[in-house]
Amino acid sequence: KENNRDVKEPEVEILKPSGIETRCKKTITLVCVAEKFYPDHVSITWTLGDKEIKENVATDPYATQDKTTKLFSMTSRLKVSKKEFKPKNKYRCTVNFYNGTHDISDNTDEINGIEVLSVNKMHFAMNASNHFYILIFGGLYGLVVLVYVMRKVRMINL
Repeated sequence: KENNRDVKEPEVEILKPSGIETRCKKTITLVCVAEKFYPDHVSITWTLGDKEIKENVATDPYATQDKTTKLFSMTSRLKVSKKEFKPKNKYRCTVNFYNGTHDISDNTDEINGIEVLSVNKMHFAMNASNHFYILIFGGLYGLVVLVYVMRKVRMINL
């Protein structure tokens, strides 16, 4: 307990970037949210694999307190180039929390990059899909015409 309040560790989550951001922008913003904790003694760090990231990080200067619950929340944002946001890269947000007696640093969340299709690859994939449907429907149309012609030929031969 601190100040007659129960100590509560933060809940940590990395918000997934939007589809628009991953498709249309050159950088992707990862947002780490630490919430529902008390007291407000926290620090947030980002790592890629085992290496701490210090550039392109913007963390709230202080935690904000919810007026109703009296619990705190804090966010940190990491900008990553689209080229670096690949499935092999694992980004981790760690919230170090001081509970009144010692630091706890096992409050983490992580996210892997995703394969982001470039505009050319997306255009090719959409065209390939359209060509597939045209081929299928064209083949079906040809089959219907063939059956019709064969029936007409049979009727003439009778």
